[in-house]
Amino acid sequence: MARVSYSSRFLSLFFGGALLLTFSLADDYTVEELIRADHSIATKLGLEEDNAEVLKGVLDHFINVKKQTAEQICTSQTNIYHYADYHPMHYACLLDRDEHIRVLVSIGCDTDLPAPTGVPPLHVAAEEGNAKSFKTLLELGADPTKVAFEETVRNNDAPHRGFDGMTVATLAASYDKLEVIKLLKEFGGAAAEILTKRDLNGGMDPNGWSPLQYAAWKGHRTMYQWLIFEVGWGDSVTKAEVIKAVTSKAAGATSKDVKLLKELAALDEEGLEARREEWLMKAASIAGKEL
Repeated sequence: MARVSYSSRFLSLFFGGALLLTFSLADDYTVEELIRADHSIATKLGLEEDNAEVLKGVLDHFINVKKQTAEQICTSQTNIYHYADYHPMHYACLLDRDEHIRVLVSIGCDTDLPAPTGVPPLHVAAEEGNAKSFKTLLELGADPTKVAFEETVRNNDAPHRGFDGMTVATLAASYDKLEVIKLLKEFGGAAAEILTKRDLNGGMDPNGWSPLQYAAWKGHRTMYQWLIFEVGWGDSVTKAEVIKAVTSKAAGATSKDVKLLKELAALDEEGLEARREEWLMKAASIAGKEL
């Protein structure tokens, strides 16, 4: 694992006790500075640079001069605290780097390649609510229907317990990442379809849960109202199952959420549309005041 040593003017990187490089602590690293390090460290630091051309120059050097393969670079590990298993694509999602993701894909990095712990890049972006990287991955062909199954790697410093079997839609709904949910609907096709589908998380139910169930269970009021009004209840779960989720002992929802969801569940199509219009007007009024 890399070790960083700081002084007042210089930064040094060590690996296994050996000095890899030393350079001044400037605001930005240059390609010339970064290529003096191991490819995994250089790629990590290149991803941290705002200018994607730095990463592009670093990767060009290691592929065309050092003759590293794309696989070696794309599967290198970042050694980031709590994310030690993450590949460059995952780290780019963690940092919400859209142009950097395009650079990685241009050399052959797989948008769907999971980390050793089983987490695909799209799930990283969904959990963090990083819309730029999430949208870029979708545009580059990442599969939004994949589910994540956790594998044990080095005892997992920061395991995602209860993560198993979740889709990017159920993950985003659970973590209240509405921008990600909106992107799935806008993208259409399979991406939009999973907004009403169950995942494979047997820890919640033998048949899994839908995004709406997670949002209701957590008491994410804006999220579950958006799903009901803009996507619909869906046909994979019943309204009774959503109410059951929000009234379970472990639910984070309040009595206000329970009352609201029961009211919405009791409405017919015409009544639900009237409530939707009311909700949209209220949201527009709030947005206007914030401006």
